[in-house]
Amino acid sequence: MSNLIQFAEDNSVLRYGYGILGKAVMQDSALNKHSKLVYAYLVTFGNSAFPGRDKICSDLKIGSATFTKSINELVNHGYLRILKNRSSGRFTNYTYIINTFIDKS
Repeated sequence: MSNLIQFAEDNSVLRYGYGILGKAVMQDSALNKHSKLVYAYLVTFGNSAFPGRDKICSDLKIGSATFTKSINELVNHGYLRILKNRSSGRFTNYTYIINTFIDKS
């Protein structure tokens, strides 16, 4: 049995999923600690994440203002894009897209 299958079957912390976290993000001195925390959380959902703000804030124990500031910082530094989803002309949710290639020149 492979380790990946075993992770799903036992009490591993990886049983609900996991993501790849680039060290460059964690070492970017231009980002504050909350932005790094939000980024680390989002990458556990893969390339694009769909969790709602309230769920993220609850899981990370941060306020909505801190979340908004962190998201904006990640967007401004090129680590994240946001798609605003609409249905029948009305807002439904956001999709957070992790940028894996960043132009830092």
